Amino acid sequence: MEVMYSKGYCCSTEYMLKDEASYITSILSLFSYNNKITHFEELQYFTNVTNVGLAFRDCTNLVRVVLPSTLTTLSNDIFRGCINLESVGSIDNITIIGSQCFSTCAKLNLTIPSNLISCGDHTF
Repeated sequence: MEVMYSKGYCCSTEYMLKDEASYITSILSLFSYNNKITHFEELQYFTNVTNVGLAFRDCTNLVRVVLPSTLTTLSNDIFRGCINLESVGSIDNITIIGSQCFSTCAKLNLTIPSNLISCGDHTF
């Protein structure tokens, strides 16, 4: 939450309100290379996010993320280098998975959604 607070997205370093999260539309590389993050279940409340960019690239201690159910695209490299990532929650609504999205995520347990339209090169 410190990152979100420092960017002015929330009013506390300890937590973020659902309403505050719903105003965010893009997180791009906001958390990239941050080894302090281990879990980010709050991402599910970012219901207006359409661009996740390189959001969690090389967050080597990240274990769990819960994606918003409104998200339909996972960008190239979003979780690349997240060597401890085990779960991203449900990806049932994901239709596009970008190149190298889950590259080096050897611990990840994931079921490919039946409605997947496109999957980039070297995704896993």
